[in-house]
Amino acid sequence: KYLGDLTYTRTAGSIIAAANDHNEISGNLILKSASNISLGKFKFIGNTNGIIEQMISQPINIADLTMLKNTGATISLNDPVFINNTVTFTSGQINSSAGSELIFTDNSTYTGFSDASFVNGPVIKTGNDAFTFPVGKINKTAAINISAPTFVTDEFRAEYFWAIPHNNGYDSTLKDPTIHHVSDNEYWKLDRISGASNVSVTLNWEASRSGVVDYMPDLRVARWNGSLWKDEGNGGTTGNNAAGSVVTAAAVNTFSPFTLASASALNPIPVTLVSFSAAKNNGKVLLQWITENDVSISRYEIERGTDPAVFTTLTGVISKESIS
Repeated sequence: KYLGDLTYTRTAGSIIAAANDHNEISGNLILKSASNISLGKFKFIGNTNGIIEQMISQPINIADLTMLKNTGATISLNDPVFINNTVTFTSGQINSSAGSELIFTDNSTYTGFSDASFVNGPVIKTGNDAFTFPVGKINKTAAINISAPTFVTDEFRAEYFWAIPHNNGYDSTLKDPTIHHVSDNEYWKLDRISGASNVSVTLNWEASRSGVVDYMPDLRVARWNGSLWKDEGNGGTTGNNAAGSVVTAAAVNTFSPFTLASASALNPIPVTLVSFSAAKNNGKVLLQWITENDVSISRYEIERGTDPAVFTTLTGVISKESIS
């Protein structure tokens, strides 16, 4: 157990680290090597944030990585990290970024993916395995799945965004005529970065993250093709209104942002927040907001919190759309 940082520096010979049992690290894992460092089982523990970084040139390959951080602590990847066997998600997030992804090699797996432990940022999967990308944002998992690619050399990259697609350049008014509306809650970026395999794509919803799903047959997977949201169909659903999944009607041959959509006015609520303001008024706070597209909204709930992941409900306000 290392209560602090752990650095491996190789100038000659070979280093074989944690081949049989876990090395537990509460701080940073730093490599200084051009070659010949073999990393076995590593468990990240403790209350403080840490990093994984290579200071020279050898790719970082870890056989088994366990996340056992607590009190919201994270591990950030400053370089790509390849997983050769498995990741155990127990508690604590892995922060990745473009060029510093968590990469699952062919046949590698993970366990324990939950709101308490996931990857905040892009994940790459290499190989011909069907795969569920363990991605999320702000203490919420948001899995996206692909069916099995054809070749072991195929590579796909996925990342989740808990943001309004329209505000990030994907115009929600531009869509296939078979789509009534697309989600204004979230989207995923899924890219095929190597190979030519076509795969089915499955999106997962959870009501507090995705919005209201009240008629699953009308759900659709929508894909932004650079000009509009294409209807990729509904090849089947699982779960219920609170949580579930929907798969494309057929394998997809081009890749880009994906989100949930609906063939009718039902399902993921497409509320757009136009403005929101707060002002002190006689010792209280006056809240005012304007929304668009609040079809099927019965009420808005006002919540308060000092932690961006923890809120307490104060009251509810009936939507004007629900008043007849």
